[in-house]
Amino acid sequence: LALPVALFFNLSNSYFQALNDNKKLTLPIVIASIVTCFVFIMQYLSLAKFDAWDYLFVEFIFVFFVSAKLFRFVSFKFFKNSFFNLLKSIFILYKATLSIGLTAVVVIIYSRVDNFYIKSFAPDDLAAYGQIFRMIDPLVMVSSVFSTVAYARFCRINLQEKYAFSKVFQFLLCIVAYGVFSSF
Repeated sequence: LALPVALFFNLSNSYFQALNDNKKLTLPIVIASIVTCFVFIMQYLSLAKFDAWDYLFVEFIFVFFVSAKLFRFVSFKFFKNSFFNLLKSIFILYKATLSIGLTAVVVIIYSRVDNFYIKSFAPDDLAAYGQIFRMIDPLVMVSSVFSTVAYARFCRINLQEKYAFSKVFQFLLCIVAYGVFSSF
């Protein structure tokens, strides 16, 4: 159920990544994070039970703010377009970001399929795995940021230049340092 929602988030992310302008998403992500924290704090203080729908709610919050930024950026008008034009424009956006979007689909499916395996073969270990995954997931997100920056940085490097290798090497050294640091 979260896959279509996550794909919509990745549509916006991929669009700005294709433009090499991810900083436009900073404010919507910060706002969504604040709203999510506020909702979870209120839920915790009211002693409400946390369940899987909370995760989907968080996805919806992020999708709402990030998609609103995308639709404002491309001057998309919800009420001036018919439903057919709405779908058509979304498919045009997906087509413009297809190369990055397909990678995102694979990552989303891959990051969720392990839960199905563990639930099927070792259901008693699913909760422990979920907790460990939650601790490691932020490191994966930082790696994702590194790869996004790497796309932009490597696209600007002319490999015919004399010092091109040193530019690539410095960046790769940062990635290796992060990998070593995160393994402790």
